Amino acid sequence: MNLSIRTSSPEAELTNQEPSDVQVEKKDDAEVAGLGSEAEADPEASGEATGRGADQEKEEQQQQQQQGEQGEQGEQQQQGEQQQAEEVPARQRQPENEVSEVEIPNVGRIMVRADADGYNEEMMLTPAMQGVILAIAKARSTFDKEGPEAGLIRAFHEEYARLFELSQQETTPQEDARLQHALVYFFQNKAPKRIIERTLLEQFTDRNLSFDERAISIMREARSKLRLIKPEDMDMDDYLQWHDDYRLFRTVFVYLLTGLEQYQHGKIREALNYLAHAYETNVALLNNGEKRGVEKSLIAVYMRKCLTTLNESASRLFSSGEESKVEEGVSIMDEAVIPCLHLMSRDAALTQEDRDTMENIRSHWCCCLGQDMDDSLQVKLGEFLPRVLDCSAERVVLKDPPEVQANLDHNLCSRLAAVMESIHSTSIVTVK
Repeated sequence: MNLSIRTSSPEAELTNQEPSDVQVEKKDDAEVAGLGSEAEADPEASGEATGRGADQEKEEQQQQQQQGEQGEQGEQQQQGEQQQAEEVPARQRQPENEVSEVEIPNVGRIMVRADADGYNEEMMLTPAMQGVILAIAKARSTFDKEGPEAGLIRAFHEEYARLFELSQQETTPQEDARLQHALVYFFQNKAPKRIIERTLLEQFTDRNLSFDERAISIMREARSKLRLIKPEDMDMDDYLQWHDDYRLFRTVFVYLLTGLEQYQHGKIREALNYLAHAYETNVALLNNGEKRGVEKSLIAVYMRKCLTTLNESASRLFSSGEESKVEEGVSIMDEAVIPCLHLMSRDAALTQEDRDTMENIRSHWCCCLGQDMDDSLQVKLGEFLPRVLDCSAERVVLKDPPEVQANLDHNLCSRLAAVMESIHSTSIVTVK
């Protein structure tokens, strides 16, 4: 679908005015040439002067030539300055006259003023903004016939119906419609109607809709209606909580995705850290509803893989007896394996696969007690083994992962599909 919205700049008349002429005084060519005419006017006088012979006459001719060249250089410099002075205002007015064509996925091409207030091309590419732009385009005839208020109402209902229909689709990790828009998440989790309506109305107040006059009028109308909503009309704490839950849902997904990408590249320790944070936050969300979080089994299966791999690595390092390797093995247990064991043990809905993985890890380290080893190793084993066996003795302390921008990534599903394909094949697949 091709969508073309054209507009003219309101400042066009002002900016199209020609800049004031720059007055530049130029040296008269005759005056420059005449510098030497007086010297040649009376040849007899030239011969009468003592010491003024052919050499001096030649010197005067050279001076005249130099002065002529300087005059030409000065004229060229003044012309260059005049041209530069005329170009500056031209460059200054260019952005306001410029209209760029932007391709919006699922919408088409729209014409955007370069001086649009608050316009951000990156934000225009978000699924939420794409939906609003498309809804405004569908309301074009209503807007032209009945004005901004009627146009807003039509666009509002168009987007509301689209998102509700999207919320009825089956959810899979590769196609999770909740990632496209908060309202899909709200619909699936039975959020109050007032919260849904206010959230959608706020979408139409976004400054990025300043790309043409029709969108600006609808944006202003939406802002006007938003100001009419009084604090007593809805529970703002509840409203903010729903938005916090959606932000956490997206954060869980980004943690999961980043963890799988780390796993894909063989960075198992980093992967487990991300997956553990995804697991912890996701469990809290799922306690409030089945559709509040990500499919739990997807996180758990890769947590088990990472736990098993890291535990085996820690065991090999510990058994080597070399001090540096022993310390590294203990570090893996303290910072990665044991915190995850504690985290999983607090989950009331732990699966049998999770329980088996935890039991295998505990059994392995218990078997080490019967092996011959140095006293120093016995001491170190005695320090962390009780924490492996008893997960109720302390609170869970996970290592903080780097910050993630959950709201800025608009192709999460595509990235997840690519990494899942890569994990189950031999080649690495990336999504740019």
